[in-house]
Formats: sequence, C-alpha cells, structure tokens
Amino acid sequence: TGTPPGTIPQRLLIVAESGSTARATVDWLSDQGWLRDARVTLLGLLGITPGLTARAEPLAEPLAEEVASEIRLWARDSLGEMVDAIGRQAADVKLELQFGHPLKLSLELADALGVDLVAVARPPRRPGQYPFAELLARYSSRSVLLVPVT
Repeated sequence: TGTPPGTIPQRLLIVAESGSTARATVDWLSDQGWLRDARVTLLGLLGITPGLTARAEPLAEPLAEEVASEIRLWARDSLGEMVDAIGRQAADVKLELQFGHPLKLSLELADALGVDLVAVARPPRRPGQYPFAELLARYSSRSVLLVPVT
C-alpha cells in the first residue's frame, strides 16, 4: 500500500483530531504541493456519541440526536475553512464527520477509501496524553505522514 518512492500521493485522508492541529497538517501539505490535483477526504473526529460516557446515563433519544446534530454543525463550520483551502488546490475534497473511537474510525476509513496516504498532526506529547498519531501510524495498513506541530 502507499505510493511508490518519489511519487506524490493522489488520494489523501487528513485526520482532524482538533482544529488547530488539522490546520497545521493542511498547511504543511499545501506548502509541499501535495494537495495539488489530489482527491482529499478531511475526517473530522467528533469523539464518542453524546451521552455515552462510562459514568453518564445515555441521553434520551431526541436529546442525543439534537446534541449530535449541533456538534456536526459546529464541526462543519469549524472545518469548512480548511475544506475551502484544500479545494483551491485539490481535484476533489470532501468532509467526513464521524462519532466513535478515533483510531478505529481513522483506520477503517483509510482502508475503505483506499487512500495512498493518511496525514495526521503529531503535537508534542504530554504525560498521560493519548498518543493518537503514533498509534495511527503503528496500526495503519496505509502510509502515514506525521506532521510535527508545536
């Protein structure tokens, strides 16, 4: 899987774990020319479905759907600027917003789309922080680019 050495990937999955780190990833890919004429999917990770935490009672169905809808709207607005920036260079760009386990969602979508490259920001680790980017690189069957973010 992945692209041959020296070839720029044409099918990219950009994983947006947070807005600021995703922006850094998009900026890096843009600066390197890797978005030009590519087919790009921006995956907005929304976390676990509202009300399904270990200590909370699940929200009633109408309220849970209302909360999920508000989170999707907020994410669509927040990531819309990045979609527009990607779209100025890419041949095609789409936004996927998903609730669920971030690692599982990222791995499954990368395989389902058959991407050449998964790009994700790698901010400096702090004690007790979930090493998402490193785990994605470790378990992915696709090439993964870890973009350092300060």
